[in-house]
Amino acid sequence: MIFNKVIDIYQKYYICFHCLGRMFSLLATNTTNYERGNALLLSLTMQNHRNYLSGNEEIQDEAIFNLKLLAENACYLPAQKVLTNEGLDYKKKDSDKVC
Repeated sequence: MIFNKVIDIYQKYYICFHCLGRMFSLLATNTTNYERGNALLLSLTMQNHRNYLSGNEEIQDEAIFNLKLLAENACYLPAQKVLTNEGLDYKKKDSDKVC
């Protein structure tokens, strides 16, 4: 699935929204690389936030892992805000990275 690929990418690398979107350029044509990249990260953040709220401990643990990955390795502000609002800590990293 697409979300699994995004998680795999951020477990190994930092890439910006543009480069993430470019990796999926054959999908959702008539959108920019930035729009695709941001849409992927936002959708993934929303899915994992929903999973966190599910009440199922196993699903919650995976959701927290994924949200922290997006907050830390993708420097993704919506994931950071979800974690903060839910009272969960994450490591702040330099958001001025170059991919």
